[in-house]
Amino acid sequence: MRSGMIRSNRILRGYISFSLPPIPGGYVMTNSTLCVFQFGSIGNLDFMGTPLPYPVWNVAGGDTIDCIVSHIDYGDELWFNDWTKGDVGSSFTYTHNVGVITAEGMSVPNSHGEQGYRYLDVTYCVFLDYVLDNIHTQYRIAFEIDTDYDDLLDRIDFSTSDASNPEHWPRLYFTYWDGVSVDQDELAKMADITIYPQPVRDTATLQLQLRQAQQIEVDVYDIRGRHCGETVQTSLSSGLQQLTLDFRNRPNGVYLVRIEADGRYKISPPLGESYYRSHS
Repeated sequence: MRSGMIRSNRILRGYISFSLPPIPGGYVMTNSTLCVFQFGSIGNLDFMGTPLPYPVWNVAGGDTIDCIVSHIDYGDELWFNDWTKGDVGSSFTYTHNVGVITAEGMSVPNSHGEQGYRYLDVTYCVFLDYVLDNIHTQYRIAFEIDTDYDDLLDRIDFSTSDASNPEHWPRLYFTYWDGVSVDQDELAKMADITIYPQPVRDTATLQLQLRQAQQIEVDVYDIRGRHCGETVQTSLSSGLQQLTLDFRNRPNGVYLVRIEADGRYKISPPLGESYYRSHS
């Protein structure tokens, strides 16, 4: 990872890469969290007065430009032409905006710029990398602005993997589920998830064996992480339940299904339970 920072009238972007470990036998991945440590930020520094604590963009529309994380593939090493990977339309961009690194700190509401870890749920991104047989999961951190051309310094600094304090290194945390342990994960109460037929032609049946009544949301994504169609929201009783997913207006390709309950979600496991191929 390179420190992500903005300097007056020029821009740098941060890149981060993690090797993907093999998933232990008998387990499925249920959650993955990206953690980056923000150790500094500055807004409108003119090297004479007191700067603001967070970047300020003097552009039309005001402070509407966020620091976003994009899920990308830049390969084994960075090159000058990797700059646009993460932009909308790039063939190396899986998800343009995974989430925003906000100005607010860890525990103090409405404060700006203090040091601390920033956390981002990247479960879907990591799962997609496994499906594609990628050996890395890679991300770009950037303000999508060339500069506001006011000759004032705006930047955010993140610790890299060569930082002197190992506790501030970027990290990627995984949560695995053995299919038996229930603990506090509400989605673990979904004992079985099946999608059929394989391959899908016009419609697919999503079958869930629920151990308790739950509010369920179902989303379909293509292999590049783009949301397809509308979110299906419904309340289901305990026991064996079924939902029908319509594929008649979708092009041929590989699709992923995300099931969410109580703010937690999982992607169902591979072939027949994880992704399906449309042949409409």
